[in-house]
Amino acid sequence: MPLDARNADLERAIVDDPDDVDSYLVYADWLIEHGDPRGELITAQIAAERGDAAERRSAIAVFARHRPYLFGQLADAVRADALHWRRGFIHHAHLANPYLVVAEGERIPLALDVIARQLLQHPSARFLVKLTIGDVEPPPPRDYYSPPARTVLPTAVQPVLDGVAGELPPTLRELHVVEHTGRFRIDALCASLPNLTDLEVTGRFTASALALPNLRRATFRTPGMSGTQLRDLARASLPRLTSLVLALDLGEATPTSPADLTDLEPLLRRVDLPLEHLAIVGCRFANQLLARLATAPLLARLTELQITDGNLDDRGARALAREHRAFRHLELFDVTGNKLTAAGIRVLRTVAPDVIA
Repeated sequence: MPLDARNADLERAIVDDPDDVDSYLVYADWLIEHGDPRGELITAQIAAERGDAAERRSAIAVFARHRPYLFGQLADAVRADALHWRRGFIHHAHLANPYLVVAEGERIPLALDVIARQLLQHPSARFLVKLTIGDVEPPPPRDYYSPPARTVLPTAVQPVLDGVAGELPPTLRELHVVEHTGRFRIDALCASLPNLTDLEVTGRFTASALALPNLRRATFRTPGMSGTQLRDLARASLPRLTSLVLALDLGEATPTSPADLTDLEPLLRRVDLPLEHLAIVGCRFANQLLARLATAPLLARLTELQITDGNLDDRGARALAREHRAFRHLELFDVTGNKLTAAGIRVLRTVAPDVIA
């Protein structure tokens, strides 16, 4: 029985639109005709998406029957819960040390970047849509009195990023990179992802030449954003970006040269971005930012503005009220977590009646 049957035309239809169910069904019929068991799984999982509990149980049974073929060598390296399947293929993979296989108390003797390449070269990851690299949860504080039976080292993401650059499938639409300890670069990897629509980055990153032609939504979180980081993001080539979240200060560290309003200025002056939602979290210059936003070209396109967990105070609210006409078009204005008093919030309601505070 031939395995991993290929049809370039049918695969191209899925690459062009990974959400198109009909393309998967046509591909499934072709695979079944050519003896590839993945065709049966595609059909079963699509039926489960549309059906009831009985259909879901049937899809699970089909998956279990073909599990050795579907996983291959990945079964010896990555835990099953690191891979989320949809329509016969791995839809979302999470690469991090806690998701590696443990045998007899020891982790497999393979580096995570090697496993990442194995995953991306596997037929089951051919239409991967979402990839998470790194530990989403930060490592727990060390307990010197009750050491854990088995220590899981934090995931160093840079070797993985280097290892997968150029290997990621064109179906990839969502990328989440998180590093709680070291530093890492994301621009080289992103250069190989022209179809990426969603990017979330957490940690001490560098993105000096970021260019993503189809990115719609981006989130950048850092313990303390430097002026260089913010300037690089403000100038990034993101011609289709509609939502941007910048978490400037998570309260964990203060950079040598912390970001200020001048570093954000290139973003505020831009007229080429179709940005509709802007969120800036932990802004230490919130008063100055909102005063500048009132005359910034970027504001006219925005429908949602969130300036949260910063130092906006009543003085800033009063200054903002003097420019209230500039903000009247906002459908959402969120200033929660700032230093506003009840009086300051009342002033802001003259700017936007539905302000969230």
